[in-house]
Amino acid sequence: PPIVVTLIQNTDSVCPGEPVMLTPVITGGVGPPYMIINQDGMVVTPPVYVYTEQTGIYSVYVEDACGTSDTGMVNIFVHPLPPAEFQPDLPAGCQPFTVHFNELYPDDGRTYVWDFGDNENLSLAHNPVHTFTRPGVFTVTLTVTSQFGCVTMIQKPDFITVYPKPNAQFTWSPEFASVIKPVVTFQNLTVNGESYIWTFGDGDSSGIINPVHRFPNAGSWPVELIAVSNLGCRDTVMYPVEIQEEFTFYAPTAFSPDFNQDNDEFFAIAHGIKETGFYLAVYDRWGEVIWDTDKYSKETEKSEKWNGRAKNREIVPVGTYTWFAKFK
Repeated sequence: PPIVVTLIQNTDSVCPGEPVMLTPVITGGVGPPYMIINQDGMVVTPPVYVYTEQTGIYSVYVEDACGTSDTGMVNIFVHPLPPAEFQPDLPAGCQPFTVHFNELYPDDGRTYVWDFGDNENLSLAHNPVHTFTRPGVFTVTLTVTSQFGCVTMIQKPDFITVYPKPNAQFTWSPEFASVIKPVVTFQNLTVNGESYIWTFGDGDSSGIINPVHRFPNAGSWPVELIAVSNLGCRDTVMYPVEIQEEFTFYAPTAFSPDFNQDNDEFFAIAHGIKETGFYLAVYDRWGEVIWDTDKYSKETEKSEKWNGRAKNREIVPVGTYTWFAKFK
C-alpha cells in the first residue's frame, strides 16, 4: 500500500522565531524504519522542530525501505512583532529630573514594561512619567508584548542625562545679633555652586559669595540662598535669622513743675518693652503712692507724664521722691 504521512502540530500560530513541534503519523508502506527529511534537506528523528520567522507551509518528507514516499504539510501562522519606539520630552535636565516618555504607537491591547536604568520602580504605563532623583547617565529599556504574546524590546543606551544640583548651605555670625548692632556676616558653605542669589527678607538682596548685611530692625528675618551650578541647576536653602530686641529704660533724676515749659513733667522713656504689664509709681518719703500710671506707648516710647501734682491735685513740695517701674 502507498505510504501516507500526516503531520500533527502542537500549535498553528506562533511569534517569530518560536518553535513548532511537528509529529509525523505514518501509515502504509512496508513499515519502519523510515527516512524522515525536513524541508531543509536534513535527516531528522521525530518529533521535528521548526523555527518559523514568517507565515507559510512547512513540510516533512518520509520514505520507506522500498522507496515509497509521501510528504506531510502544515500551515503555520506567524504573528508580527509589536512595533515599539519612544521619545522623551527632554533628554537632559537638573536633578531631580522628571521626564515624560511618549511611546509612538497606538495602544492596541499591548502591555508595556519600562526600565529607566536607575534601579528605581518599573512602570507598566503606555506613556509614563518618571523622576530621576540621582545624577548620572541612564539607559532606558522598553519591553512591549502584543496580545498574542510576541515581545519587542528596545533599549536606548545613555539616553537620559541628569545633571547634579549644587548643595546650598550657609552659616552666619553672630548667631543672635541685637538691634543695637544688627549686622550679620554670612558664610557660604555651598558645594558645586557657581553663582549665588541672597535675599534677606527685608527687600534687600546680594549676589556676592559671603555677604555682610545690616537688618533694619529687630525680628525674625527669612534669609534665603539660591545656589546655581555651572550647568544652571539650582538648590535653595532658607533659615530664619534672629535680630533680638534690646530694651532701654530712662527716667530723669529731677524735674521742675513750674509750668515754664522747660522740664515741667516727669515720665519714663523706654525702648523694647511691652505696653501690657507696664507700671510706674512715685512715692513720698513715707512710702505712700502719690502718683502712678499703667500707660506706656510703644509708638512714642514714652510713659504717661506726671505734672508734679499729688492725688489732691496740689503741687507736691520740693524734695526727694522715689519712683518704681515694672515692665516686660
